[in-house]
Amino acid sequence: MKVRQIAIHIAVLVLGGAAQAEAAPRIGVPPPLADCPTQKVCVWDAPAWRGQATIADDVDACVDRHIRSAKNDASYGGRIGTYLLIWKAPGCHGERDAVIFGGESEPLIDAESYSVRGEV
Repeated sequence: MKVRQIAIHIAVLVLGGAAQAEAAPRIGVPPPLADCPTQKVCVWDAPAWRGQATIADDVDACVDRHIRSAKNDASYGGRIGTYLLIWKAPGCHGERDAVIFGGESEPLIDAESYSVRGEV
């Protein structure tokens, strides 16, 4: 009998703690800044979309540039739409760091080159 009462008290405490965690304000990365135009692909040389955005509009070209965050606001369109490929090394060689599809963004990247594929 006492074991059952203890189990019930533990369950109430655990569920109560979970509800408090959900109600707490979320502290995290802010949404991308408004300096990336709608329906465009942008990269930043600072994390969390800070500073001036560079519009990535050279389709199928490799661009060497230090990238710390990115946003793809381009439409999906076609089979997979417009996507941004990001490489850790210059020249779009070696290990890819990320693939960012339409509607996605990435606040923390450490890469040296990118290429936009699809229609911009």
